[in-house]
Amino acid sequence: MPFVPATPPPDMPAGTAIFARAQSVWLGQTLPDYIEFTTFIAQISPDPVRVAVRTSDGKAYVQTIPVHPNERPTAYPGVTLSGPDYSPLGICVSIGRCLGVLEANPFGNEPAAGSGTGANGVPLRVIAKTRALANPYRVERVRYLDFDGLPVYDLTLAPLDDPDRFRLREVVIDATSYHVWKMIYYDPKFPNRLVSYGFGPVQDLWYLRQSCHAVPTKFSGLAVPACTPDVAMMWDYAFPKSIPDYYFDRTLYLRQSQSEPVKR
Repeated sequence: MPFVPATPPPDMPAGTAIFARAQSVWLGQTLPDYIEFTTFIAQISPDPVRVAVRTSDGKAYVQTIPVHPNERPTAYPGVTLSGPDYSPLGICVSIGRCLGVLEANPFGNEPAAGSGTGANGVPLRVIAKTRALANPYRVERVRYLDFDGLPVYDLTLAPLDDPDRFRLREVVIDATSYHVWKMIYYDPKFPNRLVSYGFGPVQDLWYLRQSCHAVPTKFSGLAVPACTPDVAMMWDYAFPKSIPDYYFDRTLYLRQSQSEPVKR
């Protein structure tokens, strides 16, 4: 979907206010216990994979979905999620090739110490604890764009401190709901390309929908950095009430598979 410049309203908020409100909306979202989805990474894996993420610790179970009927699925239990290209978002770049936003604050602030608890004393899986946090970025430019018929704010950012630690360089925010549509990161290893994350509605959740390397606007001439062909898309989401723990622990999984067949 293209981004097209539009005429801003006369009462458009200042960039710092837009950033702060989007951060508040992001931090106020609570993740379900488990999230499942299918993903495929072009030019990396010939098969799509089914991913189950346990949001309490970010562990994932990944299983390939072979395209050819004579091939058997390959399982990767207990995959540890980490960020690609040093991104602060929780994205799995192991052999499982999975994706999933975890308990991280991609706006660049340190997560609050401790976590909230529910009525049963179990910690709530909140992306970050909701409270006032200092903005580690300077908003250098605010543009008002049309995103396939929806008004959005496009904020260009510069870090106030360590640029290799605070790598967010651009964020596209819905002008009505203040949900984030895109986050675009600087990659110090590859200065001529960016890391882009696309978000959107998933049932009642606002969640990651795609990840890609992106071409900077100085090369593409577009309004917002565009993805290269190596896009990782996510679809077919589900939110199971429970998944056995052994799917998220390789040792337990192997032990279980020796005693009885493991199926998902």
